This record gives sequence, structure tokens and C-alpha cells, in this order.
Amino acid sequence: MLHLNALIAQEIAESLGAVVIPVSRCKKPLYRFWRRLNHAGCLTKEMLELYSEETNIAIVQGSTSSGLISIDFDDPEALDEFLTLNPGYRNTLTTSAARGANLWFKMQGDYPKLTRFKRGRFIWAEWRSTGGFTVIHGIHNKGMPYTSNETPPLIH
Repeated sequence: MLHLNALIAQEIAESLGAVVIPVSRCKKPLYRFWRRLNHAGCLTKEMLELYSEETNIAIVQGSTSSGLISIDFDDPEALDEFLTLNPGYRNTLTTSAARGANLWFKMQGDYPKLTRFKRGRFIWAEWRSTGGFTVIHGIHNKGMPYTSNETPPLIH
């Protein structure tokens, strides 16, 4: 019988059209070849058996997941500044845990790969896209759960 986290991973993969992977609480992928997975591959019995009570669920971002990306803000002030400048983005899928948040979008057409946005030497935000993944469900390594506003990602 599959663990509850495997069932949640299936649900997330299906609802978002995404490739999901099991990761440890310290965000280490539990499947070495995660970059090679496709949607069907992430839902095989062998992959789903990797989930346990200690497993978090991450989404492989970008082209692998039909353009699903996130913008990661570790600093709450940077997030507030971004949302003040882009108030319509308050209505997109948003997840958070220890600090800041990830804003999720479904991109169409061309878009950048994994990119860090810097302000001087400070990383202001990170564009999580092809080549990266973001945890969407589970328990942060500091002990708090990842939360979601349960809103679909905006399409761009």
C-alpha cells in the first residue's frame, strides 16, 4: 500500500500537470536521475514507493512540467516589494514554510532557465525554472509544514 505522501504526490502531479519527485527534508532528491523524469515516469509504482512519512514532495520545474515555474523569495521584504509592484500576482498559487514564499506560474512560450535576481551582492529572488525543483508539500527542515493558498497558478 502506498504512503499518504505518495497519494498526495499523485494528486499534485495530476492537478498541475507536473513532474513530482520525493526529496528529503534537507531538499536532497531521493531519486538520482530526477532530471530525466517525465510525467508518466514520476507516477510509476517504483517512484511512488520512495515516499514515506519523512519525504517531502518537490516539483521539477520548467519544460519538464509543462512550463510550471516559481519565483522564490527568501526575504519577506523582497516578496512584499514584488507584490506591491505586481498586485495581480497575489492571486497565483503561493507556497511557504520558514520564510518568504514561492509564487507559482504556468509559462507559455519562451522563458528563462534557472536564474538568480540580485540587488548588489544580495539575492533578491530566484526564478526557479528548467534545471531546478521546488518543494511544494511536506515539512521544512526547521519543523514547520509547507503551506499553500490552494490557488491555481496564473498562466503567462
